[in-house]
Formats: sequence, structure tokens, C-alpha cells
Amino acid sequence: MNIRIKELRTHLGLSQKEFSQKVQIGQSTLAMFETGDRVPKDIHISQICSAFNVNEKWLRNGVGEMFDAPSTFSLDEYAKANGLTERDHVIIREFMALEPSAKDAVYNMLEKVFLSEEWHGNKPMDYYNEISKDPKEFEQEIQWSPIL
Repeated sequence: MNIRIKELRTHLGLSQKEFSQKVQIGQSTLAMFETGDRVPKDIHISQICSAFNVNEKWLRNGVGEMFDAPSTFSLDEYAKANGLTERDHVIIREFMALEPSAKDAVYNMLEKVFLSEEWHGNKPMDYYNEISKDPKEFEQEIQWSPIL
């Protein structure tokens, strides 16, 4: 296992210090794992697998691929399973396509609504009365709102 730990670390392009910080162990402990002077406990193996999406069978025994296959997310499947409307689906998809600065502006607006004292569960405050009725002014507010 010591060879595979070192192989993983070098594959990821991490120093011993960087790797050990990500798995919350001491650098000297990692060095001993890599040289075989110390055998990782189950908790260490779990931390390594969790931190880097490593296939535990590969790490322990060299069986299979180094990494677990990443889980996939399908917005279509999520929408169907959670009863999202086509409108919900379009809003989520378009939001994900926004530039980071535009996403920040939307987050800022949503934080004003959801983090306000007027928001109680599913009872929104009359937030839209606080925003200019002119769509162009509203657009400018969103584009130039400060990032929290």
C-alpha cells in the first residue's frame, strides 16, 4: 500500500505537505506511510479515499482503477424526481451558464431576500417593491451590486 500512496500523491502533483494537509495527517506520518515504516489505519485510508475520490480496493490491494468513477448529476433526472417545472429547469440551467460576476449579482439579490428578517420559512417579504419598477434600472442594479 505504501507504493500506491506515493503513486497517488505524485499522480496528483502534490508535495507530502500538501497531501498530508488535505487528509489531515502529519507530514511525517505520510512519509512513514510512503516508506512502509508505518501502516495506515482504516481512518487514514478513509480520509485518503474521501479527499481524492480514490478507489479503496485499489489503495488497499491494487485492484481496479486508482479513482472511483465520478458520480454524475443530471438536471433532467433531478427535475423529474423533485417535481420541478419547466420554468424551474430553465432558470437553473440558465443560471449555471452565467458568468461568475452575474452569478454573484443573483446571489446578492437572493441573500437580500432569504437572509432578511422579513423572510419566514416560505413567506417572502415584499422585496420586489423595494426594487425599481424599470427593468433597465433593475438590470443595472443587478450588474453593479456589490459582492458580499
